Amino acid sequence: MQCLVTNGDLPLTIKWRKDGGPVDSDVSQQLLGEFTSLLSIDSLRPHHAGNYTCLATNSAAQASHSSRLLVNGNQPITSSSCSKFPKFSFSSFPPSAGRCGPAVRNWHRIFKTRSLLPVPPRIGPFTFGELIEGVRTQVQCVIQAGDPPLKLRWLKDGGSLPPELGIQVMQDDFSSTLAIPRVSRAHAGNYTCIAGNTAKSASVTAQLVVSGNVMKRNESD
Repeated sequence: MQCLVTNGDLPLTIKWRKDGGPVDSDVSQQLLGEFTSLLSIDSLRPHHAGNYTCLATNSAAQASHSSRLLVNGNQPITSSSCSKFPKFSFSSFPPSAGRCGPAVRNWHRIFKTRSLLPVPPRIGPFTFGELIEGVRTQVQCVIQAGDPPLKLRWLKDGGSLPPELGIQVMQDDFSSTLAIPRVSRAHAGNYTCIAGNTAKSASVTAQLVVSGNVMKRNESD
């Protein structure tokens, strides 16, 4: 999850809270520049569910934004759910795995050790929304699932990012952040994040709309 302060004077302090208290010890927080904080969960578990709040504070005031994270719990496996799993021959399993339940429970472990195919990438949604000229903005393309090595890249309106627009891209192994320090009408368009590995590629597109209003800059800017 990403918390971006779109307007406000430095110095800024950005903190995360979960359900009114501190975030879990296995959740990492990282500052990305002076205006952005990233909250990362390497392996999502049911206990991570809750309301996450980003608090931004400077000498003038405090602002906050909250979002709820829902986590699907593990569902019990019954004989009626066998059809939901991939078809395979039970002759390849030990005799004790001849029933649907035990076989399905062992499916991930057995097939993973055989290294059949890499998991294809899946990208989480992102959005710009409608922005006014002069604000900062950035979106993060997060690979929620997929085996490395992964290649990530951005397109604008189906082509490469125009260098004259001053768009910044920051990337790690499983995410790529696209940042625009100061939005102008020229930045309007459709932005696509593409992620690929040896299995396949995936993409997500979001539209950036620039309204006619203009944010006035401080004389000190």
